[in-house]
Amino acid sequence: MGRFAGSVVATVRIPIVAQLIGPEEIGSFGVALVVLGLLDVLSQTGLSQALIQKSGIVRPYLGSVWGVQAIRGFVLAALLFFAAPLAGGFFGDEGVVPLLRLLAVVPALIGLQALVDVQLRRQLAFGKLTLIKTSGNAVEAVVTITAAYIEPSAWALVIGRIAATTFQVSISWFLSDDRTAHLSGIKLAPLRELHRFGIWIFVAAIASFSLIRGGDLVLVRMTDTETLGIYQMATVAAMFFTMEVARVTNTIGFPLYSKLQNERARLRSAFHRTYLLLATLVIGVVVVTVVQPTALIRLIFGDQFDRAIPIVVPLAIWGACRALGAAPSGLLQAMGRPRDATYAQLAMLLLFAIGIVPAIRAGGAAGLAWLLAGVGTVVHVARYEVVYRALGGRRRDLFLRLGVPGVAAVVAFAAGRLAVHPLADGPAWLTMLVGATVSGLVYVIGLAITSRVFSVDPFSPMLMLVPDRVRQHRVMRLPILLLTAMAPSPAGPLDSAKA
Repeated sequence: MGRFAGSVVATVRIPIVAQLIGPEEIGSFGVALVVLGLLDVLSQTGLSQALIQKSGIVRPYLGSVWGVQAIRGFVLAALLFFAAPLAGGFFGDEGVVPLLRLLAVVPALIGLQALVDVQLRRQLAFGKLTLIKTSGNAVEAVVTITAAYIEPSAWALVIGRIAATTFQVSISWFLSDDRTAHLSGIKLAPLRELHRFGIWIFVAAIASFSLIRGGDLVLVRMTDTETLGIYQMATVAAMFFTMEVARVTNTIGFPLYSKLQNERARLRSAFHRTYLLLATLVIGVVVVTVVQPTALIRLIFGDQFDRAIPIVVPLAIWGACRALGAAPSGLLQAMGRPRDATYAQLAMLLLFAIGIVPAIRAGGAAGLAWLLAGVGTVVHVARYEVVYRALGGRRRDLFLRLGVPGVAAVVAFAAGRLAVHPLADGPAWLTMLVGATVSGLVYVIGLAITSRVFSVDPFSPMLMLVPDRVRQHRVMRLPILLLTAMAPSPAGPLDSAKA
């Protein structure tokens, strides 16, 4: 619930700020974030992920990892400050230079953050992780919106980001239960041990950044900052809730898989259950969100972002590929096989690099979006074979975790489109409401039918997400009864507990 609250806070902030400052200012801030992200990914160490994956006591490693993180943060800040004029010249936007120089504070602050994220993930203490995320979102929302009212420009976004980062650094030290270990100094032996795992995290981070932000770089270079702003807001509209669902699942998944890495049967069962839940939620959110892209964009951002309408659907497909692909990557990393997880990223990057320039020349931002959707779909399907070989079990069991919600989604999308067709010229809120309601209902009905046909149960994992105190509330009685009734019973051969 806390994570959902954080998502709502961020969701409210984005359309308000977008309408206050416009696509060109958002594009300038987007350029600054791309440059910041590029420097960040080029200096990735993978040490934090290695600590989460490592079994046993990690306290002796904290000082070395935190020391490297702090040094890295200050080096990044210096590079960003002094390289800002080069970035402004490259993108043809000198207004980016002062934004970048102020944003240089962010990596320096992040470098000083306590490794509370590592500690909490290892302890599976997701409540405190949610507190950090939600509180940071709230601070950024309040500060950004206030600043945008005072000065409607990209500076509002920069100030909001710095305020949120400062708050998160402070709360990380407050929540850390081992502050002394952070200051114990850098030792080479622990770093050498962790580096063997971290090097593949570094390669994966570069590939992931190139796919997610590389398109932004090429798009703004070949077009302008306003087009980038339009593209980024379309990304938010199409992928925001999808990625939030994925973050919740994968925040839990990676440390959980790491705990079970030496128990293959339990690991396979846990992955099958969590992945079926993830696929059901992600695909359902995508269908409900993009059934009417025109209404979605106008409802959130207004008419000034109409150029984003044609790119919502392909970006939603790409978002689903990213969200669903994160789970197999987290699994393989938890099993100590980060190289296998990286190969899929590199395959996507190769296809992306071959097609990006022709795609943008042919279709602009829409061409880029469809390229990502196509590359993501092809490689994601191929990735299942790698996961199957790592986990064992039956190949059919794994593929049906995607097939069952996929079939229901196709029918739901078609039904939603038919329902909104007579309302094409109606109010955006009405079109969105009808489309979302019809597609959502048809999706749930389709799930109920396909789950019984293939004996795959996506409903029981959903019930497990509902806290007992919420489940016992009288308002929830009917939804709980419906979910229970739709679950296949008795469990068939593909029941996740036996997978």
